[in-house]
Amino acid sequence: MSPPDLMPAVVKAQLTLLLNQKQLGDLMGSSQRTVQRWYAGRGWPSPYQLTKLVVAVHPRDPALARRLAAATGHTLESMGVVVPAAPPPVAAPPEPSPFTPLLVESVVSAAAEALDVSPRVARPAVLAAVERAKAAGLTVDDLLLVLRTAAPAKRARS
Repeated sequence: MSPPDLMPAVVKAQLTLLLNQKQLGDLMGSSQRTVQRWYAGRGWPSPYQLTKLVVAVHPRDPALARRLAAATGHTLESMGVVVPAAPPPVAAPPEPSPFTPLLVESVVSAAAEALDVSPRVARPAVLAAVERAKAAGLTVDDLLLVLRTAAPAKRARS
Protein backbone atom coordinates (compact mmCIF):
# COMPACT_ATOMS: atom_id res chain seq x y z
CA MET A 1 0.00 0.00 0.00
CA SER A 2 1.60 3.27 -1.08
CA PRO A 3 1.40 6.34 1.20
CA PRO A 4 -1.48 7.97 -0.75
CA ASP A 5 -3.43 4.69 -0.56
CA LEU A 6 -2.65 4.42 3.15
CA MET A 7 -4.65 7.38 4.39
CA PRO A 8 -8.12 5.98 3.61
CA ALA A 9 -7.20 2.98 5.78
CA VAL A 10 -5.98 5.30 8.55
CA VAL A 11 -9.24 7.27 8.35
CA LYS A 12 -11.23 4.03 8.47
CA ALA A 13 -9.23 2.96 11.54
CA GLN A 14 -9.93 6.32 13.19
CA LEU A 15 -13.66 5.90 12.54
CA THR A 16 -13.60 2.27 13.69
CA LEU A 17 -11.98 3.33 16.96
CA LEU A 18 -14.34 6.34 17.30
CA LEU A 19 -11.41 8.76 17.74
CA ASN A 20 -11.07 12.42 16.87
CA GLN A 21 -7.83 13.69 15.30
CA LYS A 22 -6.28 14.58 18.66
CA GLN A 23 -7.05 11.15 20.11
CA LEU A 24 -5.68 9.49 16.96
CA GLY A 25 -2.51 11.55 17.29
CA ASP A 26 -2.18 10.63 20.96
CA LEU A 27 -2.67 6.95 20.16
CA MET A 28 -0.02 7.04 17.44
CA GLY A 29 2.44 9.21 19.37
CA SER A 30 1.87 12.34 17.28
CA SER A 31 0.17 15.67 17.62
CA GLN A 32 -3.21 16.68 16.24
CA ARG A 33 -1.36 19.01 13.87
CA THR A 34 0.65 16.09 12.46
CA VAL A 35 -2.55 14.11 11.88
CA GLN A 36 -3.98 17.14 10.05
CA ARG A 37 -0.88 17.23 7.82
CA TRP A 38 -1.38 13.53 7.00
CA TYR A 39 -4.98 14.21 6.01
CA ALA A 40 -3.84 17.12 3.82
CA GLY A 41 -1.41 14.79 2.00
CA ARG A 42 1.70 16.42 3.42
CA GLY A 43 3.17 13.30 4.99
CA TRP A 44 2.00 10.03 6.40
CA PRO A 45 2.46 7.91 9.50
CA SER A 46 5.72 6.06 10.09
CA PRO A 47 5.81 2.27 10.35
CA TYR A 48 6.19 2.63 14.13
CA GLN A 49 3.05 4.80 14.32
CA LEU A 50 1.14 2.40 12.08
CA THR A 51 2.12 -0.47 14.37
CA LYS A 52 0.42 1.31 17.27
CA LEU A 53 -2.68 1.78 15.14
CA VAL A 54 -2.66 -1.89 14.05
CA VAL A 55 -2.57 -3.07 17.66
CA ALA A 56 -5.46 -0.77 18.59
CA VAL A 57 -7.70 -1.56 15.62
CA HIS A 58 -7.18 -5.33 15.48
CA PRO A 59 -9.77 -6.27 18.13
CA ARG A 60 -12.48 -4.35 16.24
CA ASP A 61 -11.51 -4.94 12.61
CA PRO A 62 -8.90 -7.66 11.99
CA ALA A 63 -9.06 -7.25 8.20
CA LEU A 64 -8.26 -3.54 8.47
CA ALA A 65 -5.45 -4.31 10.90
CA ARG A 66 -4.03 -6.79 8.39
CA ARG A 67 -4.12 -4.12 5.62
CA LEU A 68 -2.36 -1.60 7.85
CA ALA A 69 0.24 -4.18 8.88
CA ALA A 70 0.91 -4.95 5.22
CA ALA A 71 1.54 -1.22 4.66
CA THR A 72 4.47 -1.51 7.07
CA GLY A 73 5.79 -4.59 5.28
CA HIS A 74 4.72 -6.93 8.06
CA THR A 75 1.99 -9.36 8.97
CA LEU A 76 -0.08 -9.44 12.12
CA GLU A 77 1.92 -12.51 13.11
CA SER A 78 5.32 -10.88 12.57
CA MET A 79 4.16 -7.84 14.57
CA GLY A 80 3.11 -10.08 17.46
CA VAL A 81 -0.52 -8.98 17.24
CA VAL A 82 -1.74 -12.53 16.66
CA VAL A 83 -0.13 -15.86 17.40
CA PRO A 84 0.94 -17.71 14.25
CA ALA A 85 -1.19 -20.73 13.46
CA ALA A 86 0.31 -23.99 14.59
CA PRO A 87 1.66 -26.11 11.77
CA PRO A 88 -0.45 -29.11 10.91
CA PRO A 89 0.54 -32.26 12.77
CA VAL A 90 2.94 -34.54 10.98
CA ALA A 91 1.18 -37.66 9.87
CA ALA A 92 2.53 -40.91 11.22
CA PRO A 93 4.25 -43.03 8.61
CA PRO A 94 2.00 -45.68 7.16
CA GLU A 95 2.14 -49.14 8.67
CA PRO A 96 4.27 -51.50 6.62
CA SER A 97 2.33 -53.85 4.43
CA PRO A 98 1.96 -57.38 5.74
CA PHE A 99 3.31 -58.40 2.33
CA THR A 100 6.62 -56.53 2.82
CA PRO A 101 8.60 -59.62 3.95
CA LEU A 102 7.36 -61.56 0.92
CA LEU A 103 8.20 -58.70 -1.43
CA VAL A 104 11.71 -58.39 0.03
CA GLU A 105 12.22 -62.14 -0.43
CA SER A 106 11.12 -61.70 -4.04
CA VAL A 107 13.84 -59.05 -4.54
CA VAL A 108 16.48 -61.26 -2.90
CA SER A 109 15.37 -64.20 -5.04
CA ALA A 110 15.62 -62.08 -8.20
CA ALA A 111 19.18 -61.09 -7.28
CA ALA A 112 20.06 -64.71 -6.48
CA GLU A 113 18.66 -65.90 -9.79
CA ALA A 114 20.59 -63.22 -11.70
CA LEU A 115 23.80 -64.29 -9.92
CA ASP A 116 23.01 -68.01 -10.24
CA VAL A 117 23.38 -68.50 -6.48
CA SER A 118 21.03 -69.38 -3.67
CA PRO A 119 19.00 -66.63 -1.93
CA ARG A 120 20.96 -67.43 1.27
CA VAL A 121 24.18 -66.39 -0.52
CA ALA A 122 22.63 -63.35 -2.24
CA ARG A 123 20.92 -61.91 0.86
CA PRO A 124 24.09 -60.39 2.50
CA ALA A 125 25.15 -58.86 -0.84
CA VAL A 126 21.72 -57.33 -1.42
CA LEU A 127 21.65 -56.01 2.14
CA ALA A 128 25.13 -54.45 1.80
CA ALA A 129 24.19 -52.83 -1.51
CA VAL A 130 20.92 -51.40 -0.16
CA GLU A 131 22.61 -50.06 3.00
CA ARG A 132 25.32 -48.38 0.89
CA ALA A 133 22.70 -46.85 -1.43
CA LYS A 134 20.71 -45.53 1.55
CA ALA A 135 23.84 -44.05 3.17
CA ALA A 136 24.66 -42.33 -0.13
CA GLY A 137 21.14 -40.86 -0.34
CA LEU A 138 20.25 -42.79 -3.47
CA THR A 139 16.69 -43.71 -4.32
CA VAL A 140 15.51 -46.87 -6.03
CA ASP A 141 14.93 -44.75 -9.15
CA ASP A 142 18.56 -43.55 -9.02
CA LEU A 143 19.77 -47.16 -8.86
CA LEU A 144 17.52 -48.26 -11.70
CA LEU A 145 18.59 -45.41 -13.94
CA VAL A 146 22.28 -46.16 -13.55
CA LEU A 147 22.04 -49.96 -13.47
CA ARG A 148 19.94 -50.10 -16.65
CA THR A 149 22.57 -48.24 -18.66
CA ALA A 150 25.42 -50.20 -20.17
CA ALA A 151 28.21 -50.96 -17.71
CA PRO A 152 31.44 -49.03 -18.39
CA ALA A 153 34.07 -50.98 -20.23
CA LYS A 154 36.79 -52.47 -18.05
CA ARG A 155 40.20 -50.86 -18.32
CA ALA A 156 42.99 -53.07 -19.45
CA ARG A 157 45.68 -53.75 -16.86
CA SER A 158 49.14 -52.54 -17.63
